[in-house]
Amino acid sequence: DKTIYRAMEEQTDKTPESTAVIWSTPGDQDNVTVTFRELDHMSNRLAHLLRSKGSGPGTIIGLMVERSLEMMVALLGIQKSGGTYLPIDPEYPDGRISRMLEASGASMLIAGTGLMAKKSRSILPENRDILLLPLDELDDELETQSTERIEHLSGPENLIYIIFTSGSTGMPKGDGVYHRSFMNLMHWFITEFEFNEDDCNLLLTSLSFDLTQKTLYCALMTGGSLCMSSVNYFEPRTLLREIRDHQVTWFN
Repeated sequence: DKTIYRAMEEQTDKTPESTAVIWSTPGDQDNVTVTFRELDHMSNRLAHLLRSKGSGPGTIIGLMVERSLEMMVALLGIQKSGGTYLPIDPEYPDGRISRMLEASGASMLIAGTGLMAKKSRSILPENRDILLLPLDELDDELETQSTERIEHLSGPENLIYIIFTSGSTGMPKGDGVYHRSFMNLMHWFITEFEFNEDDCNLLLTSLSFDLTQKTLYCALMTGGSLCMSSVNYFEPRTLLREIRDHQVTWFN
């Protein structure tokens, strides 16, 4: 009878100073790391901002971000605001993104840093009024938001995300996944593979891939770390370096 974001808040209270997310930034040797407390505060700010813009149970929010720290902040911020996230791979063609937004009934679209400069405004369907929220334009608004936790409006009976099929047998179709069933899956996954605070999970797959969803939370829910790889494609030497440097114990 819990939600993912509630489970994450409980883990934050247990291990606030433990490393939650490691982002191997592309192009250099520096890594961005944040603790559970820092991740909680950043996602709380976004949750307050989204709530002020109308997010709540039943609100579908498109999330078009590249693999990064802001991706994890946005995932949790949307959930805490009460909304449902729609993962969108930025590599998708504009027409597919537009169809996903229209078919899902999304009312907002969060775009990662720099992405709107690369994408056409045609990704927004003409017959829907969608609020566009580029993350690189929200810094000033986010600074004014509280880091305190927001009142929970969504529960186990609400949608956590909508995932679209590949479309290999026709037009892609969206499937809704509820907090209750997803928590059931996570309970099995964490128990079966015995995740604990010593685990570091390397994320390699697209946000729009269904298996990615459980990969995002499995280590974090038990006090471990999520490592975001800096490479989008299979580069063995880079992956081996990241596995060694971050002491990765698991990836899917």
